[in-house]
Amino acid sequence: MILALFATAAPAWVGAKEALDDVSLQLKYYHQFQFAGYYAADLCGFYQEERLKVDIRELEPGMSVERELSEGRATFATFSPLILERWANGADLFLLAIIHQRNPHVLLVRADSPYYHLRDIVDLPQDRRVGPVSGMEADIWLGLRELHHDPKTFFPRKKEPNDLALFIAGKLDVFPAMISNEPLRCRLNSVDVRPLAILPRSTVIPGDTLICTGQLQRTQTDLVERFRRASLRGWEYALSHPKELIDHILERRISRHQQPIRSLLEEEAAITTEYIDQDRFPIGDINRDRLESIAKLMREAGLPGQVPSELVHQNPPMISRWLIWLSVFLASGLTAQMLFLLRVNHRQRKALRETNSHYQNLFDAADGFFAFRGRMSAAFNIQFDLASKSIEKLLGHTLSWYQESDRHFIEQLHADDRPQLTTMLQQASRDPRTTIRLRLRLAAQNQLQERVLMLHATVVSGAEGTTIDGVFIDFTSEALAENKREALQEQLQSAQRNESLGLLASGVAHDFNNILSAIRGNAELLTDQIPQSHRYRLERLFQAVDRASGLVRQILAYSGRGRVESKPLDLAEELRQIDALIRHAMPKNVHTVLTLEEALPPVMFDPAQFQQVAVNLIVNAAESFCGKAGEVQVLLGWHQERIRLRVIDHGCGMDQATMARIFDPYFTTKDHGHGLGLAAVKGIIAGVSGSITCESVVGNGTTFTVLLTPCVSAVVRKDEKLRRNSTDTVQFALVTDDDELVREITVEMLTGLGYTCLQANGGQECLRLLHDDRQRICLLVLDCRMPDIDGVTVLSRIRDLGDRLPVVLISGMINVESMSPLLRDRKTKFLAKPFSQNQLAATIDTVFGSERLSKRDHDSSRTAIMVADVIRQRNEENNRRESGSSRHRRHLES
Repeated sequence: MILALFATAAPAWVGAKEALDDVSLQLKYYHQFQFAGYYAADLCGFYQEERLKVDIRELEPGMSVERELSEGRATFATFSPLILERWANGADLFLLAIIHQRNPHVLLVRADSPYYHLRDIVDLPQDRRVGPVSGMEADIWLGLRELHHDPKTFFPRKKEPNDLALFIAGKLDVFPAMISNEPLRCRLNSVDVRPLAILPRSTVIPGDTLICTGQLQRTQTDLVERFRRASLRGWEYALSHPKELIDHILERRISRHQQPIRSLLEEEAAITTEYIDQDRFPIGDINRDRLESIAKLMREAGLPGQVPSELVHQNPPMISRWLIWLSVFLASGLTAQMLFLLRVNHRQRKALRETNSHYQNLFDAADGFFAFRGRMSAAFNIQFDLASKSIEKLLGHTLSWYQESDRHFIEQLHADDRPQLTTMLQQASRDPRTTIRLRLRLAAQNQLQERVLMLHATVVSGAEGTTIDGVFIDFTSEALAENKREALQEQLQSAQRNESLGLLASGVAHDFNNILSAIRGNAELLTDQIPQSHRYRLERLFQAVDRASGLVRQILAYSGRGRVESKPLDLAEELRQIDALIRHAMPKNVHTVLTLEEALPPVMFDPAQFQQVAVNLIVNAAESFCGKAGEVQVLLGWHQERIRLRVIDHGCGMDQATMARIFDPYFTTKDHGHGLGLAAVKGIIAGVSGSITCESVVGNGTTFTVLLTPCVSAVVRKDEKLRRNSTDTVQFALVTDDDELVREITVEMLTGLGYTCLQANGGQECLRLLHDDRQRICLLVLDCRMPDIDGVTVLSRIRDLGDRLPVVLISGMINVESMSPLLRDRKTKFLAKPFSQNQLAATIDTVFGSERLSKRDHDSSRTAIMVADVIRQRNEENNRRESGSSRHRRHLES
C-alpha cells in the first residue's frame, strides 16, 4: 500500500518543478457562488498542485459555451443536462462530472400572475418570454414536447443581461433563472416571484455539469483527469468554507454584468449546497442508470437522447498491475477487517441515504401542512432552518424569507395569539420535554378569511441551543366549520327560547285578554250610570286596559304570533296618516321629513301592526337627538324588486355592544322603558317574510332598513251595493265562549246593538244549537279556544256543510296562522280580545258588508290610540324625571 501511494503521488512530486499547463474554464453564467468550487480550487492551489494554470472566464452576452469548446477558445466548460440531446446529434462532448445533482434552473413568473404551469404560457406573445442562456434545459424541453410545442422555436431568443431588469419592470412575463440567484434579486426589488411547474412527474434532472471535448479526453487523458480531480477538491472545500469563498468572490470575482451582494451570495450558498446534495451523492458522481432513464424519457417524448459510454467519465485503472498485486499482497493481513468496515460503512451510508430520501419525500409532498425544524431565538420566537415547500402556500413566503429574521413569522400571527406562543416557548426553554400544541391565527393579509394553523411540536435542548421540530397543519376549514356549528347552535337555542316564550305568551294572552274583555265590557256598560264628574276615572280604566292589551300584543309580536288579519296596504298613505298623528309625540325641536315614492304596489300587512312598526322606529329616531334639534328622514321606495322603508336620524348613534342587543326582549337603554318595542318590530317583520337591519355609528346617527315583498293584487274596495245597515232588522246572534265573564259581556254588547242572543259554553253546545235553531240565527260570535271543540274546528264544520252564516271569531291569542284560509271568506272576520262595543259593531258591519264607520273604530283610530299611548308614556317618563330632579334638589337644599 505504501508503494501504491508512492506511485500515485510520484507524478505530482516529480512534475512539481515542471511548467504548468495553461487551460481555460468557460463558465455558463456570470461570476457567483454557483461556480465557487472552481474558484476554491484556484484559491487553495489545487490546480497548481496538479500542474495546471487555469483561466476562469465568465459568460459574455451572445456567447455559446459549446462553440467556445469546439473552436478551441476554451479547454473545459460548465454545461447543462442538455448534453444528452447533443450526444444524440453526434456532439463530441465528454462528461467529466455532474456538480448539481438537482437542476436549479427554473422559469419564473410574478407571484400575482395567473400562470402556474408551463401550459399556461403557451399563448403568451413571444416578446413576453425569453429562453435559457444554454438554449434549452432538459426538463423544459420535455415539458414543451409533451405540450406538442417545438422547444427550438418556442422562445424567440436566449436570456440577455438586461432581461432581469425588464422582468422586474413588468415587460416580460416569463424569465429563465437560477433558483439560487435571480429570485433573490427580484425580492430586493420588491417583486415576489414563483417558479412555473414544468413536468407533471417527479423526475429529478441534474443541473450543472463539467465537460470538455471528446478529442481532448482521448489525446490528453492525464490533463483531463488532473483538472477533474482538482475541481472536485475545490468543490469540497467551497461547501465547507462558504464565508471564505463569498469574501473571495466579492474581492476577486466581480462580474461585469451583475452587482455582487453579500446577502444574496449567502442565500445562494445555502441553496447551492442543497442542490449539490452532498448527503446523498458524492461530489461529481455520475450515475449511468440515471442518465439512461432521462435519455429514455426524452426519446419517448420524441426528442433525441443518448448516453455514449465512451464519452462519460469512469474511474481510471490502477497505475500498474504489479503495484496492484504488491499492494494486495502487503495488505492481505488487513483485507478482512477493511472489507468488514467498508461493508458496515456502506450499509450505514445506504440506510442514511434512504432515511434522508424518505424524509425529503415527506417534506416535498406536504400538502395542507408543512413540517419544519427551527431554533428558538433569544426573544422566544421561532426561526425556521428547514421546512417543506408547502410553507410558501400556507404562510405566503418562501423559507429563505423566514430565515432572514426571527420576527418575520411572529409578526404574521394575530396580535392576540402572539403572547400564547411566546409563553409556550418560554416554558419549553425551562423544560425541554415540553410538547407544544397550540392553535394560531394568521393576521389577515389580502385574504378573504383569516387562516388558522395548528402547531404540534417537540423541543430539544442541545449545545447549539433549543431546537424545535414539528408541523403546522392548516386548520382553517375545521375552524370555520366549528364557528358555523357554534353559530347554528346559538341560533337553535335562540329559536327554542323564542318558541317557548311564544307558547307561554299565547296561553297567557288568551286567559289575560279574556279578563281584560270582561273588565272593559263591564266598564263600558257602566259608562251611562256614572256621573259626569267621575267619568275621568272610567277613562283612566279604559287607558289601563288598552295599555295592558297593547303590552300583550307586543309580547306576541316579538314571538312571531301576533299577526291578526293582513290585507293589501298602501304604505305611503299609511305613513302620511302616521306622520300627521305622531307629531304630538315628537320632541318640539325634532321634525320628520317624508320622501315617499308614488305608485308603489301594496304590501300584505296588518294595518295596526304596520303602524306599530312605523311608530316605534320614528319615535326612537326622534329620541336619539337627546333634546337637540334635528330631523328624522323617512324614505319609501323600490329596492331590487322589494319595497324598502328607511328611517334615518343623525342623533347619538349606538356602539357595537348596544347594536348586538337592540332586538332582544326586555333590553332597553331608557330609564323606564320595558324593552319590547324593537323586539316586537322584529317579530312583526319576520311574520310577513320581511327583513330589518340596522346601521349605526356613535355620534353620527342610525339607519333602520326594512325590506318587504309587494303583493300582486291591488287593494280591493268594497262594493257600495253590499252595504247593509245592521240595525234594519233585529235578529238572533249565537255567542259561544267557554269563559262566562266574556260570554256575558259579549251578550250585553250585542243586546245593546239590537240583537237577541243565544249562548253556548263550548263547541259541542254551539253545534247543537245551530242544528236545532239555525233558521233564527243570523250571526255567530265564536271563541277560538275552547276545551271541548275549538272555534276553528266548529267554523270548518259549518263551512264544510256549505253554510254561509256570518261568523265573528274572537280570541285573546291573536295568532291566526292556522285559520288564515278560513279568513279569506268575506263572511268570516276576526276580532282580538279585549274589544269595545264599537269595535264589535264595526266588525259585524264588515262581515255583513256594511260600512257605517262614523261610530266605529277603524285603522286610523287604532293609530290614534297607539300614538296617544306613546305620548302618554313619554309624558309619564318626563314627569318621573322631573319628579326625581325635584327630590334631588330638595335633598341638596336640606
